Amino acid sequence: MTVSLKPIVIFFVVVFIIYIPTMIFQWYVDLPWIDIPLHLMGGAWVALLFFRLFGDLFFEKLYEHKYEAARVLILAVAFSVLIGVFWEFFEYLLTQYTPIEFQGSLTDTMGDLLMDILGSLAMAYFILFYLFPKKRQVVSQLEG
Repeated sequence: MTVSLKPIVIFFVVVFIIYIPTMIFQWYVDLPWIDIPLHLMGGAWVALLFFRLFGDLFFEKLYEHKYEAARVLILAVAFSVLIGVFWEFFEYLLTQYTPIEFQGSLTDTMGDLLMDILGSLAMAYFILFYLFPKKRQVVSQLEG
């Protein structure tokens, strides 16, 4: 059982709608906090994507072992960190080869990665400890 595609698409569209004008009009100059919600939402989006791509691999055995949900939570956050690091490399390359400054200081980059982690942690926790148990109850009722 995986996460539906609809929330993944909606999240992506919302982040994209905010990100594009932020870059075009350089809102981050006047609103330096603007990338905080973008990275929080981006981390949450990547966690959703993780459960869409890999949810079927562990859903059946998710609650059989005491620590299995924690392991999956760590995997979801690690996946988000990986994508976040790739994103920061992408911003670095854009800063190097375009006239627009896409990347700030090292402190800004570390803050971006922290927001990615927090966003994915919150979304993964929500999915593992709220959404999946509800789905599991529904599946059990349908099967039983």
